[in-house]
Amino acid sequence: MTKSIFNLLSRTFVQRLKSVFNSCGLLFLSSCGLLFLSSCGTMGVGSNDRTSLKNNPSLVPESEYYSFVEQRSAKQIVYDGMINVLDASATLMSADLTFAQIDHNARIFQYNESQYQNEKGTAKNNLGQQTEIFLSFFVPDKKFDDLAKRSTRWKIFLDVAGQRYEPKVIKIKTQFAEILSLYPNHTRWGTPYRLIFPVPTSISEAGKAVLTLTSPLASTTMEFNTEKK
Repeated sequence: MTKSIFNLLSRTFVQRLKSVFNSCGLLFLSSCGLLFLSSCGTMGVGSNDRTSLKNNPSLVPESEYYSFVEQRSAKQIVYDGMINVLDASATLMSADLTFAQIDHNARIFQYNESQYQNEKGTAKNNLGQQTEIFLSFFVPDKKFDDLAKRSTRWKIFLDVAGQRYEPKVIKIKTQFAEILSLYPNHTRWGTPYRLIFPVPTSISEAGKAVLTLTSPLASTTMEFNTEKK
């Protein structure tokens, strides 16, 4: 009788143990399934965002970008007798050139769609508030190469629609090769600067825009071609 009771208890324990293992197994498989589906969903959402725009045919072609740069650039060389005292090349960042430059960078740095849209959004906001000019600036006397300093003896103006604006000047510290890829008119001897004027780009590119650089060393003006082609 004791043996029968023992056998009965053993069978009951084994059945309950199997039931527990079966339940745990189903729970484990269900969890794995949900985790797998979740991972697939995440991969599906992120895959498009990670796709490079490098070969996107809608990007402005490289040749067209450089054509924009040439159209929006001006250059002046000032001599004192036979001596070159100033060599300046400037590029007005019009709206068409700005967005073409974003396409150019998207190709070089392989932006994804999110990065591309962020860059365009930032550019659109900046264009509505300011006018930017890239300046490649060379003077043989290095103590006069100080446009970004408060103590500079240079005065810089942008005359647009009968108004004169003074810029915030930023010395660009990006590597030479990267700057050259954006502005082929820049040279290794020039110092790159960003000139940011407090006037919307739409006003600057709507008519005649003239940049003036003047100091005791030299003076020059550059007029930009703002006609859209």
